[in-house]
Amino acid sequence: MTTARSVYISAAANRADVADCRTHDGLLAFGSARLVALWDSHSPISSGIHKTLAGHEGTVTALRFIKSSTSSTPSRRLVTGDSLGQWSTVAVLSGHTRSISAVATLTLGEGGSNGGEDVLVFTGSSDASIRVWRIRNDAQPGLVDTINTNGKIPLSLETSFLPASSSVALAVGSTVKRLSIYSSPTSSSIKFIKSLSLEGHSDWIRCLSFITPISANAPSSSSVSTSLNYDIAPSEVLLASGSQDNYIRLWRFSPAPERTDTITGLTSGLEALDALDQSTSSADGELRLKSHQFSVGDPSYPSSESFACASEAVLSGHDAWVTGLHWSPLLDPKDGLRLLSASADRSMILWTPTPIVATTVANQDQLNSSTTINGASSASVWTSSLRFGEFSSATNLGFFGALWGLNARCVLANGWGGSWHAWRRKDGEEEGKPESWDPIVATTGHFGEVRCVEWEPEGEYLMSAGHDMATRLHGPWRRTNQKGERVETWHELARPQIHGYPLSSIAFLGRLNFVSGADEKIVRVFSAPGNLLTSLTQLSQIEFAPDGEDRPMAANVPPLGLSNRAIGKKDAAEEVPKEAEGGLYTTAFSNASLTVPDHPPYEEHLLGSTLWPEIEKLYGHGFELLSIAARRSSGTSSSSSSELIATSCKSTVEQHAVVRLFEPKLGKMVGPKDGLKGHSLSITKVVFGGEDGRWLLSVSRDRSWRVFERTEDEDLYRPHQAEIKAHARIIWDACFSPDAQTFFTASRDKSIKVWSTKTWIEVETLKFEEAATSIACMRNGERDVLAVGLENGDIRVFVKPLKAVEGWKEMVGLGPESNRAFAWSYRIAHVQTVTSLSFCPKAIDDSSTVRLASASEDRSVRIIDVTI
Repeated sequence: MTTARSVYISAAANRADVADCRTHDGLLAFGSARLVALWDSHSPISSGIHKTLAGHEGTVTALRFIKSSTSSTPSRRLVTGDSLGQWSTVAVLSGHTRSISAVATLTLGEGGSNGGEDVLVFTGSSDASIRVWRIRNDAQPGLVDTINTNGKIPLSLETSFLPASSSVALAVGSTVKRLSIYSSPTSSSIKFIKSLSLEGHSDWIRCLSFITPISANAPSSSSVSTSLNYDIAPSEVLLASGSQDNYIRLWRFSPAPERTDTITGLTSGLEALDALDQSTSSADGELRLKSHQFSVGDPSYPSSESFACASEAVLSGHDAWVTGLHWSPLLDPKDGLRLLSASADRSMILWTPTPIVATTVANQDQLNSSTTINGASSASVWTSSLRFGEFSSATNLGFFGALWGLNARCVLANGWGGSWHAWRRKDGEEEGKPESWDPIVATTGHFGEVRCVEWEPEGEYLMSAGHDMATRLHGPWRRTNQKGERVETWHELARPQIHGYPLSSIAFLGRLNFVSGADEKIVRVFSAPGNLLTSLTQLSQIEFAPDGEDRPMAANVPPLGLSNRAIGKKDAAEEVPKEAEGGLYTTAFSNASLTVPDHPPYEEHLLGSTLWPEIEKLYGHGFELLSIAARRSSGTSSSSSSELIATSCKSTVEQHAVVRLFEPKLGKMVGPKDGLKGHSLSITKVVFGGEDGRWLLSVSRDRSWRVFERTEDEDLYRPHQAEIKAHARIIWDACFSPDAQTFFTASRDKSIKVWSTKTWIEVETLKFEEAATSIACMRNGERDVLAVGLENGDIRVFVKPLKAVEGWKEMVGLGPESNRAFAWSYRIAHVQTVTSLSFCPKAIDDSSTVRLASASEDRSVRIIDVTI
């Protein structure tokens, strides 16, 4: 039986607050392009993303877990919204007409005798509306209300029960300066009415968070509020709002009858000043702020309820937009009330209330008497107790999220570059001492289309390149756990190239050298620094044979530069960290770059301290590079082949539709000055094949393929064979079989064609429902294995025994549109075009298993083990 197992998924978070975390087990869900990625942030082995959920046709823009009505029951359902206006849980509804910008959920309680729950789901959209859906007993959701926001786009939604009531409050932050509060009873039909418009912020409101610190059935004594260092009555609700004005505001919701000292009905500024004067000159000397009152339900009916909302505090500490807010779950009374915020200033702040003790001098008999001013509420000020973030000048341009992990002992945020940042609180802290938090290994990935994946020649690690202008090295972290068991997990271990152009192709010249091409005219060659070899030896337990090279220790990119400059030990001592001048792609270097950690590097380290020195630039093309192939050196004898690079670029004329050859050791172009001609449009793929690179194959947008043969005397290539109309549409990819007896071409005409290198004719055609966009082939024992990537994200795997007369036989499909007999297929599938495939040349422990790496326009890199 053919099976498949996901080994590794690398995917970046979308650039927004599009994530949620279950605090009871640390499961984190976040939007990654069109996918929802699931990551166990508390995994003891740091296993990273273990599953992705498909279904959206647009970028995921909003996400929330549906929390259970009881804290003991885990969240089992997830609500997500995308840029096409659809959301999905157990169903998909087409409601909004434009991108969904925010979602919120509220569980009303048990929905009936069958154990289901009654859930409200709120979706805000850039079509200037908020839709309210109701799900009862796991039935299909039904639309119960639509709120028109009068042309304003809801940026954030948050909902909560009002104090000591079953009525619901919906807070809406939008593209206006005011915070809108809508309310509705739940005992009858759901109908939300705008109750308040709260002023205070001076810019758009981007994030909201509700909390009820003390439940309604808690004792009314002050013991509970004292443990929280905050004077708040049972059932009272706090709302935190974060804005682009860099401030956080706190609002308190209370039952109106219980707050008799509120100032209401002020109709002019003079009345407000009189009321303020009266409050400040009162006996207790306490400053009171204006309280806004509102009613839920028809005031003429006894069932109508009245509530009050007042500004509680203004928190100032961030230097840029506040992009995320979350109250800490109240799991440990010792922790008290805590608020976590994230900002575009590259920091997260943990806010806590601190009691203030005031000293008053009443008379000579009461000198230096200390009293707390009228309870903890008046005597508590919110302070920044902890700050998490980056101090490197290699910036990620801000944080999103501000999430609490398992049991509120972990905090997480996603950065501008899509990578996650996480800190975990140390256990066993002594009471009274400051909290100590340590960074932990988090998941990373490309935040643009991934265009190419390539295994290192011996299959020990993987390199990927994409439109996020970076190449990433993915490798195993091998170690022994506390039980003495061998553990292997895959992580991003280095970022060899951080460029200024989208990258299109990479190829290995050797184990420690690679060449890359981007949307520029220059071919760049890189060599691994010494600290990478140390890191791979320590973390991945990879052995490297001495090559006699004097390798630099690291590399950096000068300000406003694009070339990685080598840094030796002497240079490192003289280097001074430089202020970033080029945003995300200008990096600084410090002595910390020479330190090899005992764990996969954090994002701060990957941003600039794992670069590979650039050893050569090769010129010759007139337009952006499309494809690169490398012929590796096969030995030292006179008949062996030397290193050679073949490249192609974008073209609409024959003059530039050529293959150019470069010899990296000479640092120059070789062969014909005007390149290997024959094509009339862009050459989409070049590939070497056969012993010592006997063949050079090129395929093109002009629907043809051409084969060039190596000349023994000059070690160059000359035209040998061509097929002008090989396919009906553009040919995207090509590869040789391991013995070079055949080669394969993948085309938009929804077919793979197999060609013989003896007769140069087509010997077999494999047809598909979608365009074939990528292809790879390898030998596994007495059979060849062929992998085909399709435009819809599907991957098909074919097998052909070496002595078989019949053709290729499909064994398995790894995508959502594949044979439904494979129940596991949706878990490891891409959802957009598969751009590159590469088989691992290293033998797996199980001889019947092949390891396949794939890249896609869905921005993910995957490693899949297929057992045939």
